[in-house]
Amino acid sequence: MLVRLFPYNPRLGHVLRRFTLAAQGLRFSDDRGWYEVSPEIAALLRDVPQEERFPQRKAFQIAEDAEEAKQLEEELIGMMRTEERATVVGTASAPLAAIPDRPGARSNDDRQARGAAKPGGPRTRGRSTTVADE
Repeated sequence: MLVRLFPYNPRLGHVLRRFTLAAQGLRFSDDRGWYEVSPEIAALLRDVPQEERFPQRKAFQIAEDAEEAKQLEEELIGMMRTEERATVVGTASAPLAAIPDRPGARSNDDRQARGAAKPGGPRTRGRSTTVADE
């Protein structure tokens, strides 16, 4: 039998990255892919939850053979693509650089447009900086 941890994706509720089955001395990692295990170990892993407070979210995918594992992988990729499209549709259209750092903050373009001090000289407000000859 083949087992693997669901790949880490908190939006889908897959938050477990590593799992150790201490009695058998087995360690599973989400980035390692599929592991071949005995049916007894697969039965133990079938009921492992992602989080204790959500026992219905299982941590492992279990497949009988490589063909079923490939099918499960394709289903998960499709589910992640659907979730990704939903996220892209819900994003803001303003570029990150256009968003001020804090409420009431002005961008550099705003300051220059209002006549703020420019590099190389003080702000004059219409007064002459030369000394008049008497």
